[in-house]
Amino acid sequence: MTDALASGRALCEHDGSLARVADVVVAREAAAREFFARPAKARVDTAPPELAAYLAALAPLLARRGLALDAGTGDGRLLEAIAPVYERVVAVDRADAQLARARERIAAGASRT
Repeated sequence: MTDALASGRALCEHDGSLARVADVVVAREAAAREFFARPAKARVDTAPPELAAYLAALAPLLARRGLALDAGTGDGRLLEAIAPVYERVVAVDRADAQLARARERIAAGASRT
């Protein structure tokens, strides 16, 4: 395995592609931030209906259900499905616009209950 990695690295250094990796990562990061900061064109108001049923059925198999982390929560649609299964759910996203949508979704759901 070490030989394969060393050979691959040597090839990438030789053709110059290794030096371009950082630029590619920066460009992809910028594109991702721009995409997720834009307003949503079409909103999906709920998670797929069967997801909540699957999670409820699987919940007893989980030894600990104290905390769930929704990394990259987006507009928070998954929160509605996982919140009943866990005692606490933490949602994170790097885009402020996405977190604002998740907060709106949570607030709307809280006002319906």
